[in-house]
Amino acid sequence: MTSGKQNAVPLQKSLKSTIEWSYDLLTGKEQLLLRRLSVFSGGFTLEAVERICSCKPTLPIGDDKPALGSVFDLLSGLDNKSLVSIDISDDHCYIRYFMLEAIKEYASEKIREETDDRNRHLLLEDHAQYYSQILNHTEAKFRTHERDACLDEVRREYENLRSAMQWSYQNTHAKLIGLHMVSNLYWFWLHEGRLKEGVFWLNRFLESTVHGELLGGDFAKALHGRGVIQFVQGNIEDAMVSAARSVDLVRDLNDSALLASSLRLMAFIHINHLHLEEAEFLVKESVDIARKTKDMWNLAASLHAYGKLKQEKKEYHDASILLKESVYFFEWVQDKWEVSGSLRKPRL
Repeated sequence: MTSGKQNAVPLQKSLKSTIEWSYDLLTGKEQLLLRRLSVFSGGFTLEAVERICSCKPTLPIGDDKPALGSVFDLLSGLDNKSLVSIDISDDHCYIRYFMLEAIKEYASEKIREETDDRNRHLLLEDHAQYYSQILNHTEAKFRTHERDACLDEVRREYENLRSAMQWSYQNTHAKLIGLHMVSNLYWFWLHEGRLKEGVFWLNRFLESTVHGELLGGDFAKALHGRGVIQFVQGNIEDAMVSAARSVDLVRDLNDSALLASSLRLMAFIHINHLHLEEAEFLVKESVDIARKTKDMWNLAASLHAYGKLKQEKKEYHDASILLKESVYFFEWVQDKWEVSGSLRKPRL
């Protein structure tokens, strides 16, 4: 607010003085909430504020600490004083709050001045944990009829997700939060065509995770996600390395869905190299796992892979049967995006 061109400084100082004057008129609880709102990027919801910024139920509530039930009233007060703004979707399905960048910068400055390092760190950790949990709910629905709604939700929250990943990467003890997030985001990067960005974040956490954590499911899933994106990018050799490591790790884990997916990815890579016998061995195992566990989406995707393999082998009758069965199961799980998958790109 006080940097930039010399002829802009008086205006910037005047803007800061105006915000400071408004801030001084707030109650202690309103000031604290405004400071805590600086943790958000790209807007936020009432639920997010209640979960991240309110006083924890186990802690005493003083005059300057917003209780959970008072957050809505405090937000409304900040809105009335033009320190936050509200955006209501056209269909009235959701309401988001925003802060102007100048106000957010001021609030960030105040929280550094008036909040000790420990409490500021806890606030940032709560923020990262909350948005990691958001991904738990959305990622599970990517492969259903709710895919469009889930993609929209991730788009709305992407600036917060990116901010949470950056904080997790910069704090050693929080690396596992970031690893969990990237393992659940690879489908979003794939659908949005943000392939370079996806590989960037996946590499960051995969390469910085210490050896003792390699056996975790998030690590294996992140490897699989990186392999998928690398394969789509055409980086076949790198994709094979990622996929093979994922398969090796996930065989020791009780995660049949990830194993079926990782085997299917390896099968597609072998098909790309025209190593059809190796591919058939892998894709058959993937189909068997999905069928045994009644994982209908993975079954549909693996049947699609098997059908593509049969096409490469010019066994067109078998290919037709497998691809029709794939369509049937995609319709079963109501994933309209993938119903046409038998006619286009690989399902990974």
